[in-house]
Amino acid sequence: MKQTTVTSNNNLVFRLAEASEAEAVLALYRAAAASGETEWDEEYPNAQTIEMDLAANGLYVLCQDGRIVGAVSQIDWPDLDAMDIWSPCKRPAGLARLCVHPEARGQGLGQVLVEESILGWEELELEVVRDAKGQMITVCFIENIDPLGVHTGDSFCSAPMLTIPEYVQ
Repeated sequence: MKQTTVTSNNNLVFRLAEASEAEAVLALYRAAAASGETEWDEEYPNAQTIEMDLAANGLYVLCQDGRIVGAVSQIDWPDLDAMDIWSPCKRPAGLARLCVHPEARGQGLGQVLVEESILGWEELELEVVRDAKGQMITVCFIENIDPLGVHTGDSFCSAPMLTIPEYVQ
């Protein structure tokens, strides 16, 4: 189980959610929906969404002093997965349902959720050209050598990719 103690001064712990916490995560989602700052409502996200994320071992929580103050889901990306360009050990994924409790906002917890969620991920880029008919061709595969994150344009990259087998590229 991925568990990270983020900072000792804020008593933050980022970890995989447990099934027994489903109600607390749903309450978190409802509080966010009630704040009016999201497009969420009583229908979404719901208990089934949480069960699906738990079953996929993709729901993570951020706890502060033992209380769940944030959640994020790591999900498979089926549209990208269908492209058949991925090696078995590297799967496309994304983040969904990132949520910080309204009472805990303004502390940078959303940033903590994102940073902790993508630890160990790699950034791979495909340069694709499309013509007026909508036909596409991949002209270059690029692998960022720097750690995944926000880049200012001065990051180190490699083309062709170094860790993806050539037959996949």
